[in-house]
Amino acid sequence: MLAKSIKGKSSEEIKTALEKNMADGFKPTLAICFISISQDRNAIRNILDAADISIFGCTTNGEFVDEEKIMIKGVATCGWRAVGTIRTVTKSTGNHIYTIDDIPVLDITTKYGGLENLKETQMPEADALVVFSCAGRILSLGPLMVQEIEGIKSVWNVPMIGMFSNAELARATGGNLEMHNLTTCCVALKEK
Repeated sequence: MLAKSIKGKSSEEIKTALEKNMADGFKPTLAICFISISQDRNAIRNILDAADISIFGCTTNGEFVDEEKIMIKGVATCGWRAVGTIRTVTKSTGNHIYTIDDIPVLDITTKYGGLENLKETQMPEADALVVFSCAGRILSLGPLMVQEIEGIKSVWNVPMIGMFSNAELARATGGNLEMHNLTTCCVALKEK
C-alpha cells in the first residue's frame, strides 16, 4: 500500500495539500484522519468524498505533536491478505498457527504487514511507536498476541504505547460505512 501524509490548519490547506499529493497520479482510496475539533469536519469530509476517498478517523480535543519538530510515518493493515506464494502451516494447535514453513508466523506478519517496508523506505529510525490494534486480534492470535506486540516493537526497538480498539469503522469503496476487521495501525515518531 502506498501512503502519503498531508496536513493543514484549514479545509482549504488540506484541499491544496491533497491536490498537490495527487498531482503525480497518486490515487488514494482511504484517508485515516485525526481532525482537530476546531476544524470544519464537514468541509473536510466533502473534500475527501469529492475525490472518492473513504474516510476513517476521529476528532481530537487538542493536538500534541509539533510536526515541525516530529516526523510521523505510519502503516495500517486490515484483515488478512495473500502474500503471493503458497506456504505450508508447519506447527499449529487448534486454530492457533505458530509457524509457517518453519518460520514463526509473527515474523511473517511483521515482514508482509508493511512495517519492515516502512522502516526500509520511509523511517529507518524512530524514537517511539504508537500502535492501535483491533481487540479481535486478541481472539485471533490468542497467546501469540504478546509475541505480535513484541514483534512490532522489535522493528525499531524503541518505547511503544498503544491500545486495543473495539471497532474500526470507515467508509468502504462505494461510500458504505462498514466495520473493518482485525486492523492494526502503527505510527512511528522521530524527532527532527
